[in-house]
Amino acid sequence: MDHPPLTKRYGFFRCKNCKRQWESANIFCVKNTKKVFFGQRCAKCEDSVNPYKTENLCCPRCGNDDCICSDDDNHRHVNPGKPHRSELCEKCLAGYRCDEEPKKWCRRCRIHQPCRC
Repeated sequence: MDHPPLTKRYGFFRCKNCKRQWESANIFCVKNTKKVFFGQRCAKCEDSVNPYKTENLCCPRCGNDDCICSDDDNHRHVNPGKPHRSELCEKCLAGYRCDEEPKKWCRRCRIHQPCRC
């Protein structure tokens, strides 16, 4: 199954079933919207949960919300040493691995990188 173009966002979660709360920098929304496409499962009760609030990941290098800088630089309350919980990630569970490098969009020539600029 193909999915629409996605953008990574920062999300705030609250499980309705067990009331557990958490934050995550691995939220995937339909590009140019706040519509969550892949949520997460609660670590306590394993219910599927969408964030109640999402924010743009601001790039610390250039300061832009939507940039073509390395995704390695997009950190907000993120511990880089913390392992990704793929068993709770609905994107991973759907067969789309989060650890794969996303294609970068070149604003100048309007194609996915690597581009011809």
